[in-house]
Amino acid sequence: NIRLGHIIVPVGQTNNAHLPTEFFTCYRPEGEFNILPCTWHETGVSLWGRLGNWRYEAMVIPALNSNMFNNANWVKNGSASGYEFRVANHLAGALRIDNYSIKNFHWGVSGYVGNTFNNDIVTNESEKYKDVKGTVAIGAAEFDYKAHGLVVRGNFDYGYLSDAYLISDFNKNQNHQDFSPYPRSLVGEKAIACGGEVAYDIMHSMKNTGNQRLYLFGRYDYYDSYIPYEGAISLYEWTERHVMTLGVNYYPIKQVVIKAEYAKRFLKEQYNDEPMFSVGVAYSGFFTK
Repeated sequence: NIRLGHIIVPVGQTNNAHLPTEFFTCYRPEGEFNILPCTWHETGVSLWGRLGNWRYEAMVIPALNSNMFNNANWVKNGSASGYEFRVANHLAGALRIDNYSIKNFHWGVSGYVGNTFNNDIVTNESEKYKDVKGTVAIGAAEFDYKAHGLVVRGNFDYGYLSDAYLISDFNKNQNHQDFSPYPRSLVGEKAIACGGEVAYDIMHSMKNTGNQRLYLFGRYDYYDSYIPYEGAISLYEWTERHVMTLGVNYYPIKQVVIKAEYAKRFLKEQYNDEPMFSVGVAYSGFFTK
């Protein structure tokens, strides 16, 4: 199958299942959400299909823009644009493979690679940056199990940025007047995110509940959006975070979910931990048959 147009880039577990009825937290799972574009969507070309229990998808899309990278979110904002269009001086590739061989169990891997420097309407041709490519490489793995009222999910994401030192230097020294949309921040050479959650539908064994579901869940996330290049002077130790979440999801019908959760973000000892309580209501459905 060939798809042309504006499409989701299914790199990572959250981008592949980004609807609010497909994850338990009130906000998108924090780890992937803070290092990858999310929900990641680009205009491009996708080739996808199935071979038995395998599904594959390969796509060509515009590369990310290194001017938008920062220490708090790594390359997350690289798919954004300060204009009403996306610049594509460089193209990138994304790949996803999923396997459904085991009943009720699915695992998948996905990845992305592309050069990100000078992928903007304004480019820099100075001698200092002539060999800078800013290659972003991302690898992700995930699994999920759904049966008997139980849902278990997990993910691991790792990313690498070449020339992180020179890109940080360039971003920090951009002209404030000419480049106002950009964060002008250092960016890490690497980033990491991993997470897992377990949920149980307490209405699973009840009679006459129809399509109603009531999940109790717990989730753990660990992520670091700024793992610096060797020799970096400025370290942002607050970018390394652990998050524990406990909550409930009630589905009166399949397309509607009411969520409530308590979460606590744990940082290194010199910072205050961050407790949060969230409530959300979401609808997710397609107006097609």
